[in-house]
Amino acid sequence: MKYKTTIISILFIQIISYPVHSEIYKWTDEKGQLHYGDKPKGNKTEKVPYTKSPNQASSPVKGKSITKSAEEQANELRQSRLQREADKRERERVKTKKENKKRCDEARSKEGGLHRELNELKKERQKLRYNAISVDLNTEIKQKESEYNRVRNEIRIYCH
Repeated sequence: MKYKTTIISILFIQIISYPVHSEIYKWTDEKGQLHYGDKPKGNKTEKVPYTKSPNQASSPVKGKSITKSAEEQANELRQSRLQREADKRERERVKTKKENKKRCDEARSKEGGLHRELNELKKERQKLRYNAISVDLNTEIKQKESEYNRVRNEIRIYCH
């Protein structure tokens, strides 16, 4: 009895899983309305050819599928991400270049003024060589030289 039940179950499953294909027909009625059905109606009935679904469609190029593989999609996404990152780096580079130009211009304008002040202080020290005021001038000159060297360093960094 168990053997018959197993065979019947297997046959039932095969019958259910067997693909069902029916013919599809189309026709136009007297009012010009287009109809579709599984049975032909009248003389002007046409059989609609079976077409594959878009997922099953084949490409005009032999052996190539229309749908993109997961690998192709991943490559496109990777290329897109890399392009966005490159664009971002370029924008940052241009922005940095503009900022460097601005800093360079500021440093050069400071340099000119500091250079003039430093030369004037050195000339004044030369005149007052043996005076007590020259000690104060030496301190001021050292501060100006330090600031001048800092500005020169900025010029080397930003004006390359």
